[in-house]
Amino acid sequence: MDNKRRIAGAALTSYFERINGELDATNRSRLSRFSELEFDSDTQFSLQTVFSALFPGQEKSKAQESFKKLRKSVNEAAETVGCSLQLKIESSRSGET
Repeated sequence: MDNKRRIAGAALTSYFERINGELDATNRSRLSRFSELEFDSDTQFSLQTVFSALFPGQEKSKAQESFKKLRKSVNEAAETVGCSLQLKIESSRSGET
């Protein structure tokens, strides 16, 4: 992992630590697994990689719904503690999400 990715990963972990107290045990566990993932680029992850790590064995549609709930919880927790973290999904240029 290059230095730029290490720095971004450390920043992400720092954000996760700030919001941990606002999340339930399941979402804390998911964020812990999320923080161990490798970036595809500076601050982006492959959605399939995220689904596989956070929701193993779930069908794609169920994993999407589960991730939607996780994003909502994380974004609300970040807002509560005054942290600028925001999880969101962006479509890639190839049309694959």
